Amino acid sequence: HLGDDRNVVAKLQAGAEGAEIVAEERLLALAADPDESNDLRMDAAEGLAEVGTPQALTRLQQLAGAAGGELGQLCQDLLRELATDAAAGVETKGAEGTAEAEARG
Repeated sequence: HLGDDRNVVAKLQAGAEGAEIVAEERLLALAADPDESNDLRMDAAEGLAEVGTPQALTRLQQLAGAAGGELGQLCQDLLRELATDAAAGVETKGAEGTAEAEARG
């Protein structure tokens, strides 16, 4: 029975990883889609900062350089915050999580 339990755990982990990949791909697409609302694109950018993968950071860099207005500024701010956190050895967090952590303490 122990082998069966390990198989179930492995399948659940693989499913969770697959869901994370799909979610990240959706965030990548939403953030870059000029046909989406600016609010949705900014939410997706914040999600990408939370994800923190190399692909997510690349998309934030692209948007920081190419997108104007609030979205471009938000991406610049997120990248600056992620760099500051990385230099301080803080686990990657998005803007809201870091602000909450700083407020607490």
